[in-house]
Amino acid sequence: MCVQVSTGRRQCHGHHHPTIAARDSQACQPLLRLLRLPFQDLDDLLGDAVAESMAKIVAGVFDGDTDALFALMIDSSIDGFIRAR
Repeated sequence: MCVQVSTGRRQCHGHHHPTIAARDSQACQPLLRLLRLPFQDLDDLLGDAVAESMAKIVAGVFDGDTDALFALMIDSSIDGFIRAR
């Protein structure tokens, strides 16, 4: 899957994660909200990035809001695979 990124280039799934390189902390809260989607939806959207890169992506954009991060980790309505990452 490829998407347009803000630079106008196409970003193909599984190659590079521009948010990690930029360490854009403004992406943290939207990403944490995205991770609350059902696992199958996340897998459809992000594919292998969920398993292979999500912890690095979250760490790369982390904005210091430990409460939001811990809330995601302990929310039993979120798939355990996501919470474990």
